[in-house]
Amino acid sequence: MKNPNKKSRARRRSHVRFAPHAATLAVALWFSAGDAQAAPCTAGNWSTDGQDPCTPASAGYYVPTPAATTQTPCPAGTYSSSTAATSSATCIPVPAGRYSTTVAATTAAVAIDCPAGTYNPFAGQSTSAACIPVPAGTYSTTVAATTAAVAIDCVAGRYNPLTGQSTSAACLLTAAGRFSLAGASQETPCVAGTFNDSQGQSACQQSPLGSYVGAPGQSVAILCSTGQFADVMGLSACNLAPAGSYVNVTGAVNPTQCDAGTFQALTGQSACGPVPAGSFSNPGAVEATPCGLGTYSAAGGQSVCDAAPLGRFVGQAGRSFASDCTVGTYADVTGLSACKPAPAGSFVSTTAAATSTPCVPGTFQNLTGQSICQAVPAGKYSAAVGAASVTVAIDCPAGRYNPLTGQSSATACIQASAGSFSLAGAAQQTPCVAGTFNSLPGQSACQSSPVGSFAGTPGLSVATQCAVGRYADVTGLSACNLAPAGSYVNVNGAATPTPCDAGTFQALTGQSACGAVPAGSFSNPGAAAATPCAAGSFSAVGGQSVCDAAPLGRFVGQTGRTFASDCTVGTYADETGLSSCKPAPAGSFVSETAAATAAPCVAGTFQNLTGQSSCNAVPAGSFSGPGAAAASPCAAGTFSAAQGQSACTSVPAGSFSGPGATSGTLCAPGSFSASAGQSACTLASPGSFVPGAGATSQQSCPSGFTSQAGASACVVIPFALSVSLPGAGSGTVTSSPAGINCTGTCQANFDSGTVVTLTAVPASTSFFAGWAGSCTGTATCQVTMDAAKSATATFSLKTSIPRLGNISTRMQVLTGDNVLIGGFIIQGAAPKTVVVRARGPSLAPFGISNFLSNPQLQLFSGATSIAVNDDWQQAANAAALSATGFAPADASEAAILTTLAPGAYTAIVSGVGRATGVGIVEVFEVDLPDVPLANISTRGSVLTGDDVMIGGFVIQGDQPQTVIVRARGPSLASFGVADALTDPVLQLFSGAAVIASNDDWQASADAAAIQAAGFAPSDTREAVIRITLNPGAYTAIVSGKGGATGVGIIEVFAQ
Repeated sequence: MKNPNKKSRARRRSHVRFAPHAATLAVALWFSAGDAQAAPCTAGNWSTDGQDPCTPASAGYYVPTPAATTQTPCPAGTYSSSTAATSSATCIPVPAGRYSTTVAATTAAVAIDCPAGTYNPFAGQSTSAACIPVPAGTYSTTVAATTAAVAIDCVAGRYNPLTGQSTSAACLLTAAGRFSLAGASQETPCVAGTFNDSQGQSACQQSPLGSYVGAPGQSVAILCSTGQFADVMGLSACNLAPAGSYVNVTGAVNPTQCDAGTFQALTGQSACGPVPAGSFSNPGAVEATPCGLGTYSAAGGQSVCDAAPLGRFVGQAGRSFASDCTVGTYADVTGLSACKPAPAGSFVSTTAAATSTPCVPGTFQNLTGQSICQAVPAGKYSAAVGAASVTVAIDCPAGRYNPLTGQSSATACIQASAGSFSLAGAAQQTPCVAGTFNSLPGQSACQSSPVGSFAGTPGLSVATQCAVGRYADVTGLSACNLAPAGSYVNVNGAATPTPCDAGTFQALTGQSACGAVPAGSFSNPGAAAATPCAAGSFSAVGGQSVCDAAPLGRFVGQTGRTFASDCTVGTYADETGLSSCKPAPAGSFVSETAAATAAPCVAGTFQNLTGQSSCNAVPAGSFSGPGAAAASPCAAGTFSAAQGQSACTSVPAGSFSGPGATSGTLCAPGSFSASAGQSACTLASPGSFVPGAGATSQQSCPSGFTSQAGASACVVIPFALSVSLPGAGSGTVTSSPAGINCTGTCQANFDSGTVVTLTAVPASTSFFAGWAGSCTGTATCQVTMDAAKSATATFSLKTSIPRLGNISTRMQVLTGDNVLIGGFIIQGAAPKTVVVRARGPSLAPFGISNFLSNPQLQLFSGATSIAVNDDWQQAANAAALSATGFAPADASEAAILTTLAPGAYTAIVSGVGRATGVGIVEVFEVDLPDVPLANISTRGSVLTGDDVMIGGFVIQGDQPQTVIVRARGPSLASFGVADALTDPVLQLFSGAAVIASNDDWQASADAAAIQAAGFAPSDTREAVIRITLNPGAYTAIVSGKGGATGVGIIEVFAQ
């Protein structure tokens, strides 16, 4: 018979393992099921069926669980003399320095000593592989050693390449060319520049002066070859003789400097060479030095160069000869790099000259370096010797001239003739220009022709009077001016012309009289032409000085007219001097010719055009007053049925009209007008109606009926049915007749008296919990619509299996390996939408002063980054994230809304700009509660005070859930975490109450169950709490024992 107190059920257990560096999570799931009978064996006892009668566990064995059918042997590496043991903790590890391969051992005597050359620092080892060989370079004679400190170093000059050696014979002598230090596992070749000529050495010798060692591991040094030297010991290669020196022996310590007159441009040479012609060298030269400017050398191998002689020069460096000075130059000293130019006032006419020659009288030279002198120009003379400028030459005086160059006295200057003149320094006499004359010889200037006369050609000795039609109003003219158009000259020798009188004109120049202007024109004094009368004026006879204006009623439309024309019908002239008649303006007319005014249109007519001879009658639908330029449309609410009206008529009640109407329009059904003159009909009010056209009032709807504004009939009143779907679950509510079909809150209208059937269908993850409001129970509901109604359909989650829900961790966020790293798992087979959130600034209201000011969040799947966020409002799906209700309160906090496939994920929180502070990483479910969000594992720095590590989790459902909360630190050292938390302390809170705590996990009352479940840490100092909790929110806090700090991990597992 089955035990009535034991339920048969499947139990699910999940295990999360955290890899500190990769920041990933791995998960393994397994299931077990079974039935039990009454009176099971207790822990420490067993039987073949797990029931009474039971046998105590034998020495070397233990039974950790009730109803056991076998006993568990102590593993190899342990032993136990106890019986009825309930835990593997009774299996005592064999001592360090030994190992045991025996399973279910009952005594430590079965342990085997580790041999000499090995050691074992750990108790409880089960194979000889636990005996660790001492390192290469050492040996050990100790048996059952527990530490590597027993190993003895090989002495200097010897080495041991093998591990696990037990005698000094394992230490080998080093070979020639090599050495070793104490404890060496290999012999070391002597580096280049050193050598060893014997075995068993602890150091190498340096190569001596004049020699080198070019490769590692050598036993001898080599002498330097010619062209090379070694001036220090320990060289790996000899130095090359530098440029400017040589080495002509082997084994040299220093190079030899090149002699004067020789050089060497290359390094590593055994001899120097002579310098070429045109150059010289000093001792130690790396190249030949070219002879400087003004010097040369005709042969090679010289230590100095020769100076250029008199009359010669050397103009380039490195020359082997001197060059002759060219004409115009000379060299009066030796060693010149360029010949001197002959100075101004002298010349040199031959090559290789040592001096220059002065210029003779009548010549000069203002330039240097010339081979001849220049003659002084015509118009001048000079008696000076060696003249350096033409300025020494003397000008011929004014009135005289000299046509020859190179003259040396004043007798060369000749007197100017009559009709000509000359200035000082003139080379020729100059004829008087046209407009001037000269009557005497030897003059320095000419006279201008007087007013009223002219001089027409150059070189004249007299002036001539102007003829009639011409004049000269200034002196010095070469021709008399023609009398301009509009004037005349009627005498000889005139100085000015006479203007034409008013009414006369002269179109030509050079005339002796003016003529009268013709009819249709006029002129002012001095006119060159008759001016046509302007438009609007005329003249009937010739010789006039002004024109007459066109009279009233007439116009002159062209220039130069001899008469005025009458205005035509449609136009008028109400002022004199018009060039065209004015068109009758819009709203008026002119019916006769030569009119001086326009007449306005009478009322009932209009004229929209200008220049018209009559007005038009206004059309039906409009009216006009006197002088109208357009017909005015009848205003809205009025009309006119005939044309030519001076006013409009109001439309009667029951009708309306728009602007420009020719009649009234009856109001349509659903509208009315209560008075005459309306521009629009009034819509029937809500609850009223108007059944026909042309109505002057509205009617009220009878009881039970209603209408909207503008109705021509009333309708039955509808009622609203509202449906809401509260609860954590989800589903759909539909109606018959159709109208309701929603998964949230919705509403539809139904006619009064309609019976509406509501049906609730839950989603696969939920169940229908029942109706409320106008419906009750859990079946299909019927609602009679005799008023507005509302119903509530509650859907709840299927929560038969308890589960972990949303998770979070708060801690100090640092930099490098000490950022905040959180891991979580999505179980099941379907994707899940979550919000991963990193907060810092919003912690300030909770008294956290050192909060992380600007968190940055990265989400990883394995080593792949799948999402990054800094400020959540910058995310592309920020609106959708806000709609979930999980958006952070502060804009500088980070959040990621994403849909993830089942698997393990890691969230890393760091500070922007490497900032540090207290932060929180959180994961929230957004959808699919049937897809579990399982376990939390977070790594970071565990500090003190407010900076301890704080983890939060939620148990969902309606049943208790067993969880394991674990805090790790020391075991992180094997993953390369140097600053791991040495001894974590774990506390579990429900609200502000501590409900469980642990320091070292093996001290827990549940230690055996923790180990049996596979959650026991590898280090005894780490903390574990195993506890069964009711649904709700819980907080786990990790701190360091004694205020210690370091990197730690907090983990939560659903068992």
